[in-house]
Amino acid sequence: MDENYIQKQGLSDIKTILINTLSFFTSSTEIFILTITISYKLYYGNSYFKFSNKDLLIVNLLFTFLLYPFYKKMVHLNFKIALSGFILKYIVSFKNKESLELSTELQKMKTNILNDIHKDGQLAKLHELFPFEELNEEAISGDELLKKLYTVLDIKMKNNDLLFEEQPYSQKKALQGFLSGGIYHNDTGLIDLQSKIYKIFILGNQLHPDCFPILRYLDTFVVKQTINFYTDRDDEVTRKKVCGMTTSGGTESILLACLSARNRWYYLNPVQRALGRKPKMILPETCHAAFFKACNYFDIDCITVKSSESFFSVVSNYKNEISLIVSSFPNFPYGTTENLSKFNELVGIYDIPWHIDCCLGSFINPFVSLSDSIGVLPNFSKLKCTSISVDTHKYGYSAKGVSVLLFKDSYSRQFAYFKQTNWVGGLYGSPTLAGSRPGALAAVAAFTMMYIGYKNYEKYSKEIIETTLAIKKYIKEEMEDIALKNDKVIKFPLKVIGDPQICVVAFTFKSSNENIYYLSEILSKEFGYNLSPLQNPPALHYALTRVSATRENIDRFKKSLYQALEIYYKKINDPNFSLKTDSGDTAALYGIAGSTFTRGIADKAIETFLDCLYE
Repeated sequence: MDENYIQKQGLSDIKTILINTLSFFTSSTEIFILTITISYKLYYGNSYFKFSNKDLLIVNLLFTFLLYPFYKKMVHLNFKIALSGFILKYIVSFKNKESLELSTELQKMKTNILNDIHKDGQLAKLHELFPFEELNEEAISGDELLKKLYTVLDIKMKNNDLLFEEQPYSQKKALQGFLSGGIYHNDTGLIDLQSKIYKIFILGNQLHPDCFPILRYLDTFVVKQTINFYTDRDDEVTRKKVCGMTTSGGTESILLACLSARNRWYYLNPVQRALGRKPKMILPETCHAAFFKACNYFDIDCITVKSSESFFSVVSNYKNEISLIVSSFPNFPYGTTENLSKFNELVGIYDIPWHIDCCLGSFINPFVSLSDSIGVLPNFSKLKCTSISVDTHKYGYSAKGVSVLLFKDSYSRQFAYFKQTNWVGGLYGSPTLAGSRPGALAAVAAFTMMYIGYKNYEKYSKEIIETTLAIKKYIKEEMEDIALKNDKVIKFPLKVIGDPQICVVAFTFKSSNENIYYLSEILSKEFGYNLSPLQNPPALHYALTRVSATRENIDRFKKSLYQALEIYYKKINDPNFSLKTDSGDTAALYGIAGSTFTRGIADKAIETFLDCLYE
């Protein structure tokens, strides 16, 4: 940054701090009334002390500073929510019949989950070859370790070359498009290149750019190329101002965007911070869960709203208390987008930091067609956004573990940095949550970008967009009638949620009496499709990738969905059918956890799953 810019920004910051402080005191009506009441009592209601006007001013300020944090904590909505959540989770739930049903389902889930992950006795084989109990005393040669691994993966050796007889079950299915998201390509040439690049830079660490200067360059290369996708080609001014950093994934990019906004709010609101006031983040209810994680980690109040239109009223109510507003392009659950033009207008009025989550859309977004519901694409040249998060390990097709967080300028980025100047270990600073980082992943991301090239990013993106639109159209307009007994016919039983146009289609039953989770289990068990379950409302979500954006998979999915619906209606119309006994874990758990009374302990299902990851 040049000196004039720093001077202007400094003056602007001082102005903002003064305005925020003044508005804070004038808007704190509750504590103002409280201190005036106390002053009145002290001045007129006692016969022991006499106070002058100057003394009363001091008393007012004293009570403002001392009482305000405690007062706000006691009346704050989040405190009430936390208290009611505690009661629901630890007191009421254990006396409730449904919680006992949930406990039973959790036990069932725990016994089944590892067998579902490791099919065909794979877990027992892994335990035999790589036991948990004790690390081997003596070293095992690389050849011997690979031989053991190949045994588990059903890979045979032939003339010292690898011979894949058959892909492991889960990977085989995913590579044919049966999985929602997860695996984004099956380009063997790219995988071979990525493996070689990783091997070259395997000892690299971005924490030491002096030791690994080539990695520093490649790390910057990834950021610069991502900037090029999210700015106009002819806008050199914006391209030079926009900057960023690489992170370990979309969640860390989101965490750092929220941390940066919080730190900026603290910097511009020192009095509010001293009084224990917390910044607020305004989130759409469809935003990624990482934003709620950020609020939890960084002590930020989150306010969720249902639509873009609601943001105006919420922002006007809180104004200077807001550290960040968030939109997604597209969001994870439904693959739909917020109205970016409305957000841009809002930011122009209130001058509030704005983050656009493009982790999912990433390198597809620049090639999305404008429509009635998409008036503008996420782009620093066209919007007043503060930051954008973009995953290179999704539709950038790099290896897992790299994402990019972009900022409109270096002033905004500096608030994400961690700096420690008085540590006995010396001066310390890091741009991300991690200190040491696997530099090989950044190198892989850089070479992946060059391997694919701009034209192929465009080609792959358009294929995925076309597949998304084709599946949406089939569910809404083209699905054949489903014939039931007694000559009854069901027409178009499913509906698409919103108007997805990028890479995700979410759908559910039109009738609220049907159970979409049971349909999901039929799709999985009978046809091999593993779609992501959603809730509020119950729905399924299919994220399309290069491996699923094929004519073969589109036709197979349409046929499978139709046949799954036929099985579904046949089953539920059987008088002997019971959802509790005939369905699997997903339908039962979502059914119980979704009830109003037991929602407070639904996190136990998540805890059970996470525990199983390290069993």
